[in-house]
Amino acid sequence: MDAQYILIQSYELWNEMIKYFPEKGINIPIVRQKDETKISGYYSRINGDIIMLYKKRNSLYVKVKNSDISLSNEFLTVSFTRVRKNNEIVIRVDQDILFSLSYLSCIYDPVNIADQDFNNYKEEDQDFLLFLYNIIKDRERQKVLLETWV
Repeated sequence: MDAQYILIQSYELWNEMIKYFPEKGINIPIVRQKDETKISGYYSRINGDIIMLYKKRNSLYVKVKNSDISLSNEFLTVSFTRVRKNNEIVIRVDQDILFSLSYLSCIYDPVNIADQDFNNYKEEDQDFLLFLYNIIKDRERQKVLLETWV
């Protein structure tokens, strides 16, 4: 292998993946070849940007814009609020806002409104930013990902 890369799976589409070269900040789209492919994280395309949550050297990182930030960074903060039918997320390092977005919550999708079994877990399955927020805030869930991802 000529350069070190990790495989990161799309949060929304299981067969879409990227080869991510953390040292170079380059990602190359690929199609997943097998169900048993081992992954090191998830990504989502949001407003033209690729947001990633991934494992590197036994630590978790979030990639926002051109920044790779360790979840153990004491200056990393994330807020998630619900305002009417919208979710709002803000990711900061120190006082610098790296990412901020207000978007329609999937709770108000007509299919989810009609789904009698729709709950918080299903909401997180459909909302990568909510998943990201919950992982950043929960050390136990971080441990599970560190044990699961290669």
